Amino acid sequence: MENAERPSAKRRRSDAAGPGGDASSTPTRSSDYWFDSGDVVLEAEGVQFRVHRDVLARHSRIFSDTFGMPQGEGSPQDVLVDDCPIVGLSEKSSEIKYLLSIFYDNMKAHDWRKRLPISHISILLRLGKKYEIDYLVEEARKRLLADHPAKLSEWDGMLPRQYKEIEQGNVDPCIEVIVLGHEQGLESILPSAYLRLAHAYTLEAILEFRFPSQLRLAFRVNCAVGREAIITEAEDRRKSWFSEINKLLPTTGCTALSRHMYSSPSPCPTSHSQTAENFPLWSKATFHSDVNKFAPLTEVYLKGLCPVCAKAVKAKYDGIRSEMWQRLPTYFRLGTWESLKDFTI
Repeated sequence: MENAERPSAKRRRSDAAGPGGDASSTPTRSSDYWFDSGDVVLEAEGVQFRVHRDVLARHSRIFSDTFGMPQGEGSPQDVLVDDCPIVGLSEKSSEIKYLLSIFYDNMKAHDWRKRLPISHISILLRLGKKYEIDYLVEEARKRLLADHPAKLSEWDGMLPRQYKEIEQGNVDPCIEVIVLGHEQGLESILPSAYLRLAHAYTLEAILEFRFPSQLRLAFRVNCAVGREAIITEAEDRRKSWFSEINKLLPTTGCTALSRHMYSSPSPCPTSHSQTAENFPLWSKATFHSDVNKFAPLTEVYLKGLCPVCAKAVKAKYDGIRSEMWQRLPTYFRLGTWESLKDFTI
């Protein structure tokens, strides 16, 4: 087995040093994951982890296949550490340490009921896919989908700058979520992620040269184009709404009208005109704020309307929300909801 791993390990060893690293420098041993009983050494960025093949193979199909390969002959002895073969990895040493903490410590080291930093979710998804660790991929996917749903009904109760499953830091997680979605082929999270980005920053900040460098210019342009497309369509919808309001209100069966015994106009149209300008979709205050632009109407927006007219207004507005949500991927130049595909586990 050792002979089979030596050639690839030696080739990978220089790769593990990374940009600016020194492959000839003496590696350091991990203080957390160096087991005297270990039978294989993982090396990343000059940090070595002495662990167990059986543990790695139990969690990862890639490691299982690697350790099951036929043995080779004649590999040089300098790829051994304490008689253990070295497997060089291209990941950061901190990422390998995090992965091993799940393999060896799991609930002792992690409370999976809590939010996770996007950096940790990224490790779960990227390394889970690379090394074929299905439960890590599913954990990452579940958390990302929970905060970036494809269904409007699941987005309704959200605030665009708050997260249920992702821990927030100084930089809004949506930036790394967009990068991760494109990079790892988790496309269904992208429309909501771009919508979060549009809420988190002004248009000028999104296009600013000094904007976080990991977000490519093409992605920032997608967001800027989508943001303006939503604003433009929402304004068109607003104009149409007010031009047709007399056809909607008062609604047949308006209880306010019946209370006046039809002797005077219903107060519902007047009450509605005072609040409709601030409906979330076309309110100028909803982007770059904590207000959900696609939020349903609450009682605040229906104030002064009789129950029958309030129901009619809400139904018509929900129809507009639904139509615009259906076009959300198109706004951000992502195609359609139907064309967005996620990887299969």
